[in-house]
Amino acid sequence: MLAVRVTTLNRITTEINTTDDLESIIQIMANQARWLLDFEVCGLALVDGQGQSTFRLIYPFDTPLWSVQPGSWLAGQLANLRTTTIPDIQAHEQQQSLRHMWWVEPAVRSLLLIPLRIGPTFEGVLFCGSSAVDQYQSADLHIAHLFGSQISAAIHRSRLAFQLRNEHANLSTLYQTLGELASITSVADLLERLTLIGVLHTGAQRGTVIQLDPGDGTPRQIVGWPQDLRSIDPAAVIQQGLFPQVLAVQQPLLISNVSLRPDWHTTVATEAATHSLLCVPISLRGKLSGVLALTHDEIGMFDDSHRDLMVTLAQQAAVMLENVRFYEQQSRLFHQYVSTNVADQLMLNPTLATLGGQRQPVTILFADIENFTPYAESHNPEDLITVLNIYLGLAADAVLECGGTLDKFMGDAVMAIFNAPLPQPDHVARAAQAALRLQQLVAEYHALSDGAERLAFRVGIHTGEAVVGNIGTQQVRNYTTIGDVVNTAKRIQEVAGAGEILVSAEVQHSLGASLPLTAIGEVVLKGKTRPQPLYRLRAPG
Repeated sequence: MLAVRVTTLNRITTEINTTDDLESIIQIMANQARWLLDFEVCGLALVDGQGQSTFRLIYPFDTPLWSVQPGSWLAGQLANLRTTTIPDIQAHEQQQSLRHMWWVEPAVRSLLLIPLRIGPTFEGVLFCGSSAVDQYQSADLHIAHLFGSQISAAIHRSRLAFQLRNEHANLSTLYQTLGELASITSVADLLERLTLIGVLHTGAQRGTVIQLDPGDGTPRQIVGWPQDLRSIDPAAVIQQGLFPQVLAVQQPLLISNVSLRPDWHTTVATEAATHSLLCVPISLRGKLSGVLALTHDEIGMFDDSHRDLMVTLAQQAAVMLENVRFYEQQSRLFHQYVSTNVADQLMLNPTLATLGGQRQPVTILFADIENFTPYAESHNPEDLITVLNIYLGLAADAVLECGGTLDKFMGDAVMAIFNAPLPQPDHVARAAQAALRLQQLVAEYHALSDGAERLAFRVGIHTGEAVVGNIGTQQVRNYTTIGDVVNTAKRIQEVAGAGEILVSAEVQHSLGASLPLTAIGEVVLKGKTRPQPLYRLRAPG
């Protein structure tokens, strides 16, 4: 599932950023990637300093096979490759060239080809093979694309580290810091940390990062250190000073004395004493995602080693920004279909999605719109959906404000759980407060919506032990609660009147005198053999 893949991708990012040894990176890639891309065999073709490529298997065993000859069909394909799939080698027009790559067992039929490229630098290609025909679908391409970006950056970083190891004593510290950044899942937090890292590793006095939309280049936000730049419009800044030049050529800009360049000043850099400037684009596969700018008051404070170090930082930052954006996008989508508490727990620990459950105390709240069926008979479906979404939205807001978990929507009703998946010692009180908050939100909506239909909720609350967990199949599952406590809460809700909150004796006992409760007597609930004492809950005052 998606959460497992995202977690695996984050784990790989963390591991490969702990080393700059190429063979270690390849070993991590071979050991971890099969959980991400589901291959049976995996090969790697890396380009050396002379432009030669040597193909080697890296899983299930590691051995060099043959060299890609310059000028060959395959060499031409590799140089211009995008992440793609070959559904069946045997049906491909170049099957002889492709079959030559895979004289291994099991016999490879379908291929996933992932280019390893950092900007204009082509590092090589990762080949994932399966004995099944058409193993890799379009849905796999985005994950493969992100994985390829991580590996490309790691390989490029490894090669750069080999060249500069003796020259840059603080490079290992940078890698360690970058490894720590892999756990960040917020773009804003990542930008702040990147700005500070740039300042610390160059000795700059000020740092600025402007984030751009990689799709259309629109500035999204600006982060500065030590100054707070959140109130400044990034769209205006990106058109000032030397930023347009950096954006146009997508190359780092190193200036020892900006006083010789009167056009360098911007809204975020107007200090008259500033002289040294280092500006580095943050880009991935030719698409800009940001710009890092560092300044210092002294002349000549930045040199080529600082520039190269910040280029490495910017390359890693581009990959991390894409990963975090992907995480945020999928998280937002996930939260639209799964209750916030459940979604947060699954994103942190996907193993919680396994089928099964555990017995524990819970409080269940049911809320149902009174007389919605006759209302529906006199309104068209489009209007019904609008009204239903408004009222169910009020119920959802009330539940979430009080820390509840939305279990499900059932037509014009909603079911909520308290004390799961996170423990809440005051779960009964939270459910009661959610019901009162729902009454308040409905009243506020009625006051602001002249002429709108005045609908009301019937609410029932019960507390007790139930089994909480994932119910369903391996393909589709639902986080829910099973037990008599659920049925009882539903039956209590069914006997409530419009705008009324009824609770069980167990809820009344737990609340005590903390909220106004009025006994309404014993009621025989549907499906129950003995009368149940019920209480009406009212808002204090």
